[in-house]
Amino acid sequence: MATVQIRTKTIRNGTSSKVRLDFPTERQLGLLVPAWTDGKNHQICFVDEKCLARAARAGEYASMIASADLVLPKTPSLAKKATEMGSCDVFELREVSIPPTQEAYLSLFLEDEEESSAGSEVGCYNPLHTLNILMSILEQRNGSVFLLGGAVAKLQRTELNLRSTFPRLRLVGRSIGNYLPQQEAPLMTALQKTAPDLIIVGSLVEGGELWIPRHMNFTRSGIFVFDDSILEVLAGSN
Repeated sequence: MATVQIRTKTIRNGTSSKVRLDFPTERQLGLLVPAWTDGKNHQICFVDEKCLARAARAGEYASMIASADLVLPKTPSLAKKATEMGSCDVFELREVSIPPTQEAYLSLFLEDEEESSAGSEVGCYNPLHTLNILMSILEQRNGSVFLLGGAVAKLQRTELNLRSTFPRLRLVGRSIGNYLPQQEAPLMTALQKTAPDLIIVGSLVEGGELWIPRHMNFTRSGIFVFDDSILEVLAGSN
């Protein structure tokens, strides 16, 4: 079975807890999109120093970070901290399996990827840039996205901007972040019926990033990504 080998480093977070940080190349991020059409849900977490402090305390957030498919440092200081722990060239390699249905597609790129990633520098991951990579690949594959978060006006502007930037990316649903309790059941039904490839979660959502593990089971084979300000950024707000 084909695999994508992602560089990782495990950093000590307090006296006993540890957090794995991932350092995929941009090419690997693109390769993971078809790899994750495997009938399972996947989560990408962006973390900074405050997130690490939160993850040091046992609980729901720490469990989410530990089980995430990718944990990406979003600040230069955190990426630097990880690379300064021992030699910057010493990384663990974590293998991500590729479904048999995608092996033929990915085998065209794996050899070049191994050569291009060797010795390349690592750094932090900007949520907007990372999402643009994911959405670009999804657009090529007639993929779909669901938007959750923000207020009505910002959500509408986000949708318009995405339709303009990624015209072949299918926007299959949207919901404001502060939806009412009685609106949750219809929202979950919409997620089940549309089965989006990418679910972008942003501001005003109750529970913040924890909304994702609490609701993951209502859809399948989707990539969940949270950033508190991402919908405002996608809407063009400063």
